[in-house]
Amino acid sequence: MLTDEEIKAVIEHAFKPFRCAVEILPNRQIRFQVIHKNKPTQLYTEPGIPLEVLREDTDLRGLLRSIRRLLGKQGYRFSPW
Repeated sequence: MLTDEEIKAVIEHAFKPFRCAVEILPNRQIRFQVIHKNKPTQLYTEPGIPLEVLREDTDLRGLLRSIRRLLGKQGYRFSPW
């Protein structure tokens, strides 16, 4: 089971070289945005997902792989993860 901070760190790392702003909300949800590295353009916004859904590493990485694939289809490339 991953801690809040571990979940946050995995999300931030998953979208390199782009910036990723991650926020843990008071209602125990996590919100994040993937932001273009050279301009303030948002590539993806996750408005809120319950932290409990992401406690297992395989569940978290599955979600992040799906988002990486989605953005990859739009032409964005990420560092190996």
